[in-house]
Amino acid sequence: MKNSIKLALIFVGIVVVVIVGAIAGYFVIEQNKTFYIYDLRFVEPVENVGGYIYTSDSVEYKFMQNQTVYMSSTQEDKFPIAVYVSTSNGSRDVVLSSSNPTVASVVYESSRCFVKYLREGEATITAKLGAVEDSFAVSVHSEPAEELTVYDVNYYGKYANYYPNKIICYADSNEYTYGYVAKDASGKEDVNNSYLRVMNSYNKDVFEKVYIDAVSKNLVLVAKDGLTRNVNETIAIQSFNQSSEGIKVVANYYVDVYIVAYTPKFIEMEVSTSPDFDDHIILLDREYVTDTEVEADPTLIENYLDYQEEIGRVLARGEKGISNLYLTEKADTLYVRFRKVFTNGDVVYLNQTDNNHLITCDAGYLTISANGLYYTLVLDDTYFSSPGKTFDIDVELTDGYDVENTFKIEYAEFNVANFNKFYSKNEETNEYNYIYWDERSHYDGEIYIDGKLVAVAGITD
Repeated sequence: MKNSIKLALIFVGIVVVVIVGAIAGYFVIEQNKTFYIYDLRFVEPVENVGGYIYTSDSVEYKFMQNQTVYMSSTQEDKFPIAVYVSTSNGSRDVVLSSSNPTVASVVYESSRCFVKYLREGEATITAKLGAVEDSFAVSVHSEPAEELTVYDVNYYGKYANYYPNKIICYADSNEYTYGYVAKDASGKEDVNNSYLRVMNSYNKDVFEKVYIDAVSKNLVLVAKDGLTRNVNETIAIQSFNQSSEGIKVVANYYVDVYIVAYTPKFIEMEVSTSPDFDDHIILLDREYVTDTEVEADPTLIENYLDYQEEIGRVLARGEKGISNLYLTEKADTLYVRFRKVFTNGDVVYLNQTDNNHLITCDAGYLTISANGLYYTLVLDDTYFSSPGKTFDIDVELTDGYDVENTFKIEYAEFNVANFNKFYSKNEETNEYNYIYWDERSHYDGEIYIDGKLVAVAGITD
């Protein structure tokens, strides 16, 4: 009996010890499972500190304040954020969110975190860990364009300001860009360029695509190849404002576009002393002067003298409108080739094997090369017997385009062609030298053989 009681007591003791141990272990485990959040705050990112979750207590943080941002051309559409967190077990599992992600959203780039704002409105950015959270407000404002002007620097050059919203485009399926200036109601250019759009009313038969490049601040046009004539079109651009309430139109702007058909316009001749044409000069079409020498209407230009000086410089240099080649010394052999220039400036060389042009020379001096890419101009001693002898080279396209040109070749002393204005002759060496009377009139249209000037692209009155 006594032994039974003793065994029972021993058993009860063991059970009690097990139960007490279990309870003690449970509390130890539970205590280890519980952690405390001491602090959770949005802070301004610290330079040279990686990531966006900060746990160090050795850094002095600046707490994030409510943010007011503007969608403009100079301010980024995002700003960085960071969170300082202090917990009993070092947990970093912070969840970030936005109350209105259509206005401002939380985005992650590499190891950093940003608030990216998308349109006008209000949003609250929240950081949450367990039951603890912190937040700040973001107020997004737009700066829509109240004024928009497109300029064509490609065509009008420095006079583009005199032709607002008038641009030239070539129908060649290439992309052409035109800078624009957008201003807000106060006249500042710091506007939201992403709130500009091209209306869908443009002519789809003419344009392949039309759009606004808000990053580079350009209007971009692509006109379809295949137009047979030049046409006038209008592009409508709309400035708008977008908020949580929807889209509101600010203003409509209209740009006049002159689309030039992609066709051959000029024929030019290159002249060289070698068949590789490394040292060639170009004889241009006289029509080229009347078409391109006037960069803008002088009556619209404030500084009229500056305009006249610019045009005078171009003509004096002989860069445009030169169809004559004056031979000044005996040059037994020269090489020539012909090219057609398209309205957009593209150049395609004529090959005699192509049945799309006709080249004639009234004196019979031209001999075609074996590959058909160039001609050899051979002149004998009889031609150089006395100044004043001339002959013409006629080039005509026969592929449906009314384009032709006549190039005049002449053996001439300088005074015959009024070259004395630009050249001086050394009577001892019988050589001609260019007179650099003004830097504006520096002229490259010369051909030398063995150091002697033998030909000059025509400079005439």
